[in-house]
Amino acid sequence: MAKTYEQAGVNIAASDEFVRRIKDDKIRSTSSKAVLADSCAFVAVFGWKFKSNKEPVLVSSVDGVGRKLKVAFLMKNMMPSGKI
Repeated sequence: MAKTYEQAGVNIAASDEFVRRIKDDKIRSTSSKAVLADSCAFVAVFGWKFKSNKEPVLVSSVDGVGRKLKVAFLMKNMMPSGKI
């Protein structure tokens, strides 16, 4: 089993370069006043107005499947891995 991203075929330098190239014109072009924080690796922070909440904030996270599968294997239960 691969022990590093590189051994698994992942080129982190190429990934970083891709993000650098698209960050300004592609990612930032979708921004609005509701975006509360600059884009970063795993989270987005978005605020909006609701009558029922004073200062609601949506925080979304993106993570690969690897960590979820590792937890599922450790739990010996693959059923929830698509729902974690």
